[in-house]
Amino acid sequence: MINIAIIEDDLDFRGELETYFKKESKAVNCAFAVNSMEAFFKYYSKRVQFEMLLVDIRLPGMSGIKGVPKLRRLFPHAEIIMLTTLIDGKSIYQSICAGANGYLIKNLSPAKIEKELIKIKEEGGAALSPLVARKIINHFHLDSPSKTTSDSKFKEKEKQIIRLVVDGNNYKDISEILGISTEGVRYHVRNIYQQLQVKSKSGIIRKYLDGFFDWF
Repeated sequence: MINIAIIEDDLDFRGELETYFKKESKAVNCAFAVNSMEAFFKYYSKRVQFEMLLVDIRLPGMSGIKGVPKLRRLFPHAEIIMLTTLIDGKSIYQSICAGANGYLIKNLSPAKIEKELIKIKEEGGAALSPLVARKIINHFHLDSPSKTTSDSKFKEKEKQIIRLVVDGNNYKDISEILGISTEGVRYHVRNIYQQLQVKSKSGIIRKYLDGFFDWF
């Protein structure tokens, strides 16, 4: 069972998710749901460990983006997934840089969100969809076209996987594109994490946005 918290000011949307996860889901448990960052930090229980936090990007008071670093300090191993109604390159970039792992659009049904959360859990880090990944990359390049790069050494297969991760592909997609098993993909991704000193696929994207891969 995946233990989650929801920080979302839309009462209807939050209530729909909370009810679904508490009453219908067999894979995800909503342990805590509030309408603001301030309420979360005031009322959450330190005895409860969250594996995932679903955070609205535009909250009253402290925004989701500003709250992410604080959440990351409290829950260093949790997946922080941003929720929004819009695919906004600037907001996506800011969220990832702040420490978020991924992004979900609110027009998904609770059942589809559950499916995405299970996928995130199985793959050990939230992937951005190809559309979202492209939005953030386009935004970054428009704002910072002259970013410098630094050299790093990767095997050709690892370079292929890094490119595919940056484009928003999940492990299954990468497996099919490269003709290797998903376990083979996981093996290479673990090596990439170790070399980059990151813990998730969004960490790879942050390295790319920082101009780390001069061969890209």
